[in-house]
Amino acid sequence: MTPALEQKLKDLLQFAKDHSLAEVSWQEEDQKIFFRRNLGDVEVPFVPEASAPDAVVIEEETLVRSPMVGTFRRADSKNRPPFVMEGNHIKPGDRVGLVECMKIPNDVTSYCEGVIKKILVEDGHPVEYGQPLFSVAPSQSNGTQKEA
Repeated sequence: MTPALEQKLKDLLQFAKDHSLAEVSWQEEDQKIFFRRNLGDVEVPFVPEASAPDAVVIEEETLVRSPMVGTFRRADSKNRPPFVMEGNHIKPGDRVGLVECMKIPNDVTSYCEGVIKKILVEDGHPVEYGQPLFSVAPSQSNGTQKEA
């Protein structure tokens, strides 16, 4: 990691702390940095991501969150199989569930690649905006992990 990139990470982490941010995403030219931290005193490891070949990703899991308030559904209807199950491999853009609000279903799509580690909400239960629905273990590619 270059000294300039390391300094940028420190600056972004301090910015996140100063403003009580849980997630920060920054992009400049061919470099992109994303990290998520716990708003308590314990920090989650940051995740630099870049087009450069020396990019290293540290995060061990990713959360797929609810895009809105409503009722979580794992399938299109009760007589259909769920979109995903624990252990399934997903990629960005995959439909992993639905959140229904006022009888209108809205897709929950994955923004990351990996394996569904745990389904965090039961089918038919109410969810809030941003509530974690799935825990995803990122895929490994060429010895590094990726988050999209």
